[in-house]
Amino acid sequence: MRVFLTGVGCVGKTTTGRALADLLCVKFFDVDDEIETFFEISIERLQARFLTVHSFRNEAAKALIHLLNRPDSRNSVIALPPSGLMGGYLRAVKKSDGLSLYYTTRRRISWRESGSTT
Repeated sequence: MRVFLTGVGCVGKTTTGRALADLLCVKFFDVDDEIETFFEISIERLQARFLTVHSFRNEAAKALIHLLNRPDSRNSVIALPPSGLMGGYLRAVKKSDGLSLYYTTRRRISWRESGSTT
Protein backbone atom coordinates (compact mmCIF):
# COMPACT_ATOMS: atom_id res chain seq x y z
CA MET A 1 0.00 0.00 0.00
CA ARG A 2 1.08 3.53 -0.69
CA VAL A 3 0.61 6.41 1.72
CA PHE A 4 0.46 9.83 0.06
CA LEU A 5 1.21 12.87 2.22
CA THR A 6 0.14 16.29 0.99
CA GLY A 7 -0.59 19.68 2.44
CA VAL A 8 0.68 23.21 2.71
CA GLY A 9 4.40 23.91 2.36
CA CYS A 10 6.73 23.52 5.35
CA VAL A 11 4.18 21.58 7.41
CA GLY A 12 6.47 18.57 7.89
CA LYS A 13 5.47 16.17 5.11
CA THR A 14 9.03 15.06 4.43
CA THR A 15 9.98 14.69 8.09
CA THR A 16 6.78 12.84 8.93
CA GLY A 17 7.02 10.77 5.75
CA ARG A 18 10.52 9.55 6.52
CA ALA A 19 9.54 8.65 10.09
CA LEU A 20 6.39 6.84 8.92
CA ALA A 21 8.31 4.94 6.24
CA ASP A 22 10.86 3.82 8.85
CA LEU A 23 8.06 2.75 11.17
CA LEU A 24 6.33 0.76 8.41
CA CYS A 25 9.65 -0.57 7.03
CA VAL A 26 8.91 0.76 3.53
CA LYS A 27 10.63 3.18 1.17
CA PHE A 28 10.12 6.93 1.31
CA PHE A 29 9.92 9.16 -1.77
CA ASP A 30 9.70 12.94 -2.00
CA VAL A 31 8.05 13.92 -5.29
CA ASP A 32 10.05 17.17 -5.47
CA ASP A 33 13.26 15.09 -5.53
CA GLU A 34 11.73 12.68 -8.04
CA ILE A 35 10.80 15.58 -10.35
CA GLU A 36 14.33 16.95 -10.31
CA THR A 37 15.81 13.50 -10.95
CA PHE A 38 13.32 12.65 -13.71
CA PHE A 39 13.79 15.91 -15.62
CA GLU A 40 17.45 16.40 -14.62
CA ILE A 41 16.73 20.04 -13.80
CA SER A 42 15.70 22.03 -10.72
CA ILE A 43 12.01 22.56 -10.09
CA GLU A 44 12.49 26.32 -10.40
CA ARG A 45 14.03 25.99 -13.87
CA LEU A 46 11.35 23.53 -14.95
CA GLN A 47 8.59 25.89 -13.76
CA ALA A 48 10.18 28.74 -15.74
CA ARG A 49 9.52 26.79 -18.95
CA PHE A 50 5.73 27.06 -18.53
CA LEU A 51 3.35 29.99 -18.74
CA THR A 52 0.93 28.58 -16.16
CA VAL A 53 1.21 26.60 -12.94
CA HIS A 54 -1.39 24.20 -14.35
CA SER A 55 0.87 23.41 -17.32
CA PHE A 56 3.83 22.88 -15.00
CA ARG A 57 1.85 20.50 -12.76
CA ASN A 58 0.74 18.43 -15.72
CA GLU A 59 4.33 18.10 -16.92
CA ALA A 60 5.75 17.46 -13.44
CA ALA A 61 3.11 14.77 -12.87
CA LYS A 62 5.02 12.64 -15.40
CA ALA A 63 7.66 12.13 -12.69
CA LEU A 64 4.98 10.96 -10.25
CA ILE A 65 3.52 8.58 -12.85
CA HIS A 66 7.00 7.23 -13.49
CA LEU A 67 7.49 6.71 -9.76
CA LEU A 68 4.11 4.96 -9.36
CA ASN A 69 5.03 2.54 -12.15
CA ARG A 70 8.20 1.49 -10.36
CA PRO A 71 7.92 -1.78 -8.38
CA ASP A 72 9.84 -0.30 -5.43
CA SER A 73 7.08 2.27 -4.88
CA ARG A 74 4.25 -0.25 -4.43
CA ASN A 75 4.71 -0.24 -0.66
CA SER A 76 5.92 3.22 0.20
CA VAL A 77 5.27 6.61 1.71
CA ILE A 78 5.23 9.44 -0.86
CA ALA A 79 5.42 13.14 0.04
CA LEU A 80 3.59 15.17 -2.59
CA PRO A 81 4.10 18.89 -3.19
CA PRO A 82 1.58 21.38 -1.74
CA SER A 83 -0.34 21.13 -5.02
CA GLY A 84 -0.19 17.34 -4.83
CA LEU A 85 -3.91 16.85 -5.25
CA MET A 86 -4.38 19.18 -8.21
CA GLY A 87 -4.18 18.68 -11.96
CA GLY A 88 -1.92 15.91 -13.20
CA TYR A 89 -0.86 14.92 -9.69
CA LEU A 90 -4.46 14.26 -8.68
CA ARG A 91 -5.12 12.16 -11.78
CA ALA A 92 -2.07 10.02 -11.01
CA VAL A 93 -2.97 9.57 -7.34
CA LYS A 94 -6.58 8.62 -8.18
CA LYS A 95 -5.34 5.78 -10.41
CA SER A 96 -3.16 4.39 -7.65
CA ASP A 97 -4.22 2.37 -4.64
CA GLY A 98 -3.31 4.12 -1.46
CA LEU A 99 -4.19 6.27 1.48
CA SER A 100 -3.93 10.06 1.21
CA LEU A 101 -3.17 12.15 4.28
CA TYR A 102 -3.82 15.89 4.06
CA TYR A 103 -1.95 18.24 6.36
CA THR A 104 -3.99 21.39 6.91
CA THR A 105 -1.90 22.62 9.84
CA ARG A 106 0.89 21.14 11.94
CA ARG A 107 -1.68 19.57 14.26
CA ARG A 108 -4.53 18.63 11.97
CA ILE A 109 -4.57 15.75 9.49
CA SER A 110 -7.46 14.29 7.50
CA TRP A 111 -7.40 11.23 5.25
CA ARG A 112 -9.18 9.26 2.57
CA GLU A 113 -8.53 6.09 0.60
CA SER A 114 -7.97 6.23 -3.13
CA GLY A 115 -7.92 3.52 -5.71
CA SER A 116 -8.49 2.44 -9.23
CA THR A 117 -11.99 2.62 -10.58
CA THR A 118 -11.20 -0.01 -13.21
